[in-house]
Amino acid sequence: VATLVHEGGSRLVGLSSLLGRGAPPPANDPPAAAEDDSGRLHVLAVGPLRIAGNSGVTIIDRASTPPVRSDLQPLTLAIGRMSTFARDVDTPVRVRATLKPHARIALDGSVRPFVPRPTLTLAARADALDLAPLSRYAEKYFGVALKTGQLDGDGEWRIDAGKLDGVGNIDIRRLDVEMLDTDQAVALAALLPVSLDTALDLLRDDQNRIRVTVPMSGDIADPQFDLSDAINQAVGKAISDTVTTTLKVLFPL
Repeated sequence: VATLVHEGGSRLVGLSSLLGRGAPPPANDPPAAAEDDSGRLHVLAVGPLRIAGNSGVTIIDRASTPPVRSDLQPLTLAIGRMSTFARDVDTPVRVRATLKPHARIALDGSVRPFVPRPTLTLAARADALDLAPLSRYAEKYFGVALKTGQLDGDGEWRIDAGKLDGVGNIDIRRLDVEMLDTDQAVALAALLPVSLDTALDLLRDDQNRIRVTVPMSGDIADPQFDLSDAINQAVGKAISDTVTTTLKVLFPL
């Protein structure tokens, strides 16, 4: 089991030891090469990477207060070969994992890591994901504390030369939340036609489930793009649109 520690920003301590467990490239596979505008030759080839068996990863996010720990085990990971010589060729990615104690995570997609602007496709699914341990992230991005709840969800997203487009489907059971006094909570409330508690009550069905579809789009290469704000806006708008539709059904003009 490898351990990754997030100290903040994009730095993950321990990533090199995890990647070092992958299978080495074939001995007869020539190195990849790419030439920049100055004519200098750069060589970089990675993979393929395979992690299987009873492997696992423990992720500790120390940028959160208190730190958040996530244990993924068993973990199956497959990343295809990527090289600077074939930068326009998709590298396949496949992940299967159990997020302890019992959530199931599946990711399938492809990425082009060496192109100038981010390009990838991703299909993801999560089942039986407990929300309370993730409350710190909901507080940070939405200004909402998650007391209880379990999530099933799936989605498909594409980033083409930095342009994000995709949709996620969320199915939450037994959700109990508390609105906090933060700027993020104010921003979320401003997107809703009614209070958050009223909105969630309108969204709940007779089995205490909430189903919401969340489209997302934007240019992630734009310096003004903020992922947390984009998520807040997308979730707020999805809840607002669903609530508005429900109100029209209950109180037709």
